[in-house]
Amino acid sequence: MKLKAKHRLVLFLPLVFFLLVFALIFKRVSPTEYRADYILQQEYNGRILDKYRETNNHMYKRLIIRIQEKKVTLGCESWFDLYEMAEIGDSIVKRKGRGFIEIYRESEKIASCDFNTNGGYRIINRFKERRIN
Repeated sequence: MKLKAKHRLVLFLPLVFFLLVFALIFKRVSPTEYRADYILQQEYNGRILDKYRETNNHMYKRLIIRIQEKKVTLGCESWFDLYEMAEIGDSIVKRKGRGFIEIYRESEKIASCDFNTNGGYRIINRFKERRIN
């Protein structure tokens, strides 16, 4: 038995509607969008106590900072240059809702990492400016 065009349309429209609702609910977020949201939600203001590479974890770069009375380890995989510029004793600041990580030495900003650059990031310091995608 053949379906008339009117009946096919009645069956097809709910299917399209269901697929659209399903796609909106289970929308995949790209790694770049996830990283940007994650960075925006972070907040810290502390002093760098140590920096090291995890030899048992792909040589990932890590900073240990003191925030109030707690020691916190920050992963620096996505901001390599900032890790290189940072020294033990520097201050590191990240405000919630902002895409900047800033490093201060003796009350002077020596570097800033801007994550608001379309999926990449930009390192700004007093000597150079460089964009990384």
